[in-house]
Amino acid sequence: MTKDETAKILAILNAYYPEVAADPLIMINAWHKIFADHNYAVVEQAAMNFAAADSREYPKFPVPGQIKAQVNLLSKTGDSPEELWNIVYKAICNSGYRSQEEFEKLPVCCQTWLGGASALKDLGMTDKEIVNTVTRGQFLKTIGEIKERQEAQEQLPDEVRQALNGALQIGE
Repeated sequence: MTKDETAKILAILNAYYPEVAADPLIMINAWHKIFADHNYAVVEQAAMNFAAADSREYPKFPVPGQIKAQVNLLSKTGDSPEELWNIVYKAICNSGYRSQEEFEKLPVCCQTWLGGASALKDLGMTDKEIVNTVTRGQFLKTIGEIKERQEAQEQLPDEVRQALNGALQIGE
């Protein structure tokens, strides 16, 4: 999103929340830092959704995090832990001779949980009763945290993400 588009978003919000007493240039720069990597149409819709649903008794100009929450709501994939388990279980069942291929088809959060194609193959050779009870329970208990961490990292600007990856590699 460009700075001009950021200014348009702030103008839309200002139409609904006119009591803003901040320097417009500072606001544009601050909001642009947060939304620079986002699609204008998505942020615009998120701002409109926020204003339309805002039923606070004393509404005031939203902070960027409130709009970002709407953006995240609009872009959610809808993969519940149970839906993700069904995808993983199908991959486990098909992993006999194609574990690497099945692993690569999985969502990134599922790949992270498994750790590698060999784990998928090992689960394919495990008793189905254990996979359907113990492994499933472990998956459902931990996949939400993995997804949250992954989504938080995806929201970081590229330069921050690269800096964090560099810091993690140095610490290893």
